[in-house]
Amino acid sequence: MILQWAGSEGWNPGIEDDTLFHATDPSGFLISLVDDTPVAAVSVVKHTENQFFLGLYICLPEWRGTGVGWTTWQAGLASTDGRTVGLDGVVDQQANYRKSGFDYCFGNNRFSGVLAGVENFVGLNASDTPVQISPATRDDVAQIVDYDARVGGFARPRLFDSWSAHQGSRHLFVARLNGQCVGVTGLRKCVEGYKVGPWLADSAIIAMKLLHAASVVCGSENVMIDVPSSNSTSIELMQSLGLESIFDTARMYKGQAPGIDVERLFGVATLELG
Repeated sequence: MILQWAGSEGWNPGIEDDTLFHATDPSGFLISLVDDTPVAAVSVVKHTENQFFLGLYICLPEWRGTGVGWTTWQAGLASTDGRTVGLDGVVDQQANYRKSGFDYCFGNNRFSGVLAGVENFVGLNASDTPVQISPATRDDVAQIVDYDARVGGFARPRLFDSWSAHQGSRHLFVARLNGQCVGVTGLRKCVEGYKVGPWLADSAIIAMKLLHAASVVCGSENVMIDVPSSNSTSIELMQSLGLESIFDTARMYKGQAPGIDVERLFGVATLELG
């Protein structure tokens, strides 16, 4: 139901995000009721004992301005018990987030378009980087979690366990060099097209090889990728592939922000879970 609300807001959720998100933290989704009718929601997903991420903050239009949304927001923040919580919010709400104690960390720029297939990746396989790209299996989860933690600052085992458990509309690709993980990319089928992320890599050529693997799945469908604006290499890759910048979000944290390696963060996993 919450994801249906998100769809009505134009957020284009993944068609199986309910199972992916809920399995990451079954206690992390709050709903506000008026006379037993759901009217607002927020998710505050607990990745570790000290790292939460806030998303899916929605109040039904007819209840906006009544205080229900604000009460829901406060309940979500209270559930973190003073620990670090991040969010990816629309830029024009930054001032409101600051009032609740959030500080700006970096911007995300959403790019959208069609990865037109092999012709956009001419010369990629002829590069001298001996990197192997393959679909991830359950046996790869530990390496993926470790790599994601080295880029993002903390481990998210439940997210990737859930992602890999059922990949009907989701995909994960892993890049290996001499048997070691040097990059990961995921993609989710959405109401419209695909969202690509996480998109993590040790270098631009590895990032492009991973995106090439994703393009084979997406075909002629539209993709959306949320790229950190401080990763100039990723921005240049998006522009070279002809993708269009459509809107920005702000990554903000309340509490101590994790140590994020933005140079290897080519695209965030989801705006809802970080």
